[in-house]
Amino acid sequence: MESKSTEEKIFDAAYREFVEKGYEGARMQSIADRAGINKALLHYYYRAKDKLFDAVVPRIISQLPIGINNILEKDYPIEQKIEEIVHLYIGFLKKNPLIVRFVLRELLNGPDRLARIFLEVLGQKDTNVIARLTEIIEKEVQAGNIIPIKPEQLIINIISLCVFPFIGRFLVENIILKNTGTDFDEFMKDREKELVAFILNAIKR
Repeated sequence: MESKSTEEKIFDAAYREFVEKGYEGARMQSIADRAGINKALLHYYYRAKDKLFDAVVPRIISQLPIGINNILEKDYPIEQKIEEIVHLYIGFLKKNPLIVRFVLRELLNGPDRLARIFLEVLGQKDTNVIARLTEIIEKEVQAGNIIPIKPEQLIINIISLCVFPFIGRFLVENIILKNTGTDFDEFMKDREKELVAFILNAIKR
């Protein structure tokens, strides 16, 4: 197996450091240690923490909109697109469970920095999913295929319903699922199906 390049090692190390500790808590020395390099070499690639943050975070954030864009390009009914978006979104959060905590922490500690990166990523031609999804929803409403609903309301409904179990995982595991014999992963398998059915029932005519 081909070994990772120094830059890939730095990226992986910085990803873990930023996601676990946030921008304020992350340290360049810790990133260098994680990457197995000295701090001088890290500074050769990235002179400052903010430069490294700006390089790493967009690559993390862009994974989801790029995947959603691929779904939106398919010639599917909106119902199937919603089902695949929910599957992709929940799958992404399962694979990256610390992402939600990272985003919440950054919104509390440095919202301007994270908002700027989100706007840059979501504004790119190949990741401008909000605009494309808005257009699709508007067309479906006009065609009478779904109930009259503002696109932003449907989009927020989908996002919030997907994200909440991960935000409130402690609550879900220790209160809602307590004594049920169901673990979080099993719950989320059922949750994904229920969520798709709930959204589709809510918008059908």
